Amino acid sequence: MKFVPIADRLGNPLVDGLVSVWMVRRRDYQEYADTEQNVDDSWRHATGAPGPGPNHPAVNISWKDAFSLLSWLTTLERSKGIIRANDRYSLLTAKEWDK
Repeated sequence: MKFVPIADRLGNPLVDGLVSVWMVRRRDYQEYADTEQNVDDSWRHATGAPGPGPNHPAVNISWKDAFSLLSWLTTLERSKGIIRANDRYSLLTAKEWDK
């Protein structure tokens, strides 16, 4: 995934960290859902926009499952050495999202 900083017009960082330029794809979410228990399957049956293809964004995801996905991904990528021990994936806060 491609990550970018969020900055104001002068280049001053607005968020502590980087933000993905893409939403989580269905195929990425499926990897998580297939390995974890108690994941709500509503996302598998979502229809309409943006579409059901594997590269379309995963939709109809609860906050709880989104939070769990990011915890799972953090643990997975730390164990593989993809991210550092102090790095983590998280949801944007409402204030960060507004920026």
